[in-house]
Amino acid sequence: MSRALAVIAGCLVLCARFAHADAVATNVRELGQSPNYRSRLAAALTLAKSRDPRAVIALSDALEHDDNATIRRVAALALGKAVDEHTPDDARQLAVDALDRAAGHDSDRAVRASSKRSIATIASLNARPTGPRPEVFVNVEA
Repeated sequence: MSRALAVIAGCLVLCARFAHADAVATNVRELGQSPNYRSRLAAALTLAKSRDPRAVIALSDALEHDDNATIRRVAALALGKAVDEHTPDDARQLAVDALDRAAGHDSDRAVRASSKRSIATIASLNARPTGPRPEVFVNVEA
């Protein structure tokens, strides 16, 4: 009986992983291909919560190519949330490049401002030391 429960639990874990992966793929597709503004907006907002590199790539593409300024602004803000210290270097660089271009050349002022904020957020990740913190010794003898 306990073995059957273990097998069922394992299957549920695997199914949850596939469901999450499918959700990312679905939202990436919606963001890139849907003609409906609301669908693209919902996809961008959902992808903002994901740390998946595919989400970062899709948001970078939307920032550079979507015709709607609101979608581009949400994509810029989402990149500031989706990119973290665990994001692969190539996906992070793609996001930073897209944000740099948008910060300098987007036709919408709000998109430019949002891009600059996200660049600062990502840059602060690079400034933080990774790995164990160095030990600090303080001499308290006077």
